[in-house]
Amino acid sequence: MGAFSIVVSGQYKYDKDYGDTILYTGSGGCKLPDGMREQTRDQEWSDSGNEALRKSSETRIPVRVIRGYELESEFAPWEGFRYDGLYICKRAWREKERDGYHKICRYIMERVPGQPPLRRRSTTYGFYKPSPGSQATVKPPGPAPVNGRQRIRQRLQASINNDLTWMGMSPGSS
Repeated sequence: MGAFSIVVSGQYKYDKDYGDTILYTGSGGCKLPDGMREQTRDQEWSDSGNEALRKSSETRIPVRVIRGYELESEFAPWEGFRYDGLYICKRAWREKERDGYHKICRYIMERVPGQPPLRRRSTTYGFYKPSPGSQATVKPPGPAPVNGRQRIRQRLQASINNDLTWMGMSPGSS
């Protein structure tokens, strides 16, 4: 049958998101030291996710794509995860990773035409570039963080500052 969905979340450094085309890395072969994925062995077609996507490349049945906020892409949401439509897996293959030690499963995913346009991040945190015909914008909560961890730290610091203000203390003082 194939894959029902994939999540493009920035967990694999070889993923590339061009909006309507995604160069996607398969699953498996990693360990998680310090929150970063490091390839420690070959990815295999026998992994259920890799096998399902390879089958999808044969059947051409569309796959749902979800983008995560930690993905380094102008198409990623500012927060959380977002459903971004249907894509067809056009090709599946294995190749050596750039470091040359392990094989990874790769896929080319192309967006099914006729869907609403993708949202893009603007350079101002919290804003999205308007879709054609849209006039709506949202006021940004602050300066644009570089990655997901910085966004989490910003929220935590804002919460601490709010608590300090509520207790009658000045944020930034000891």
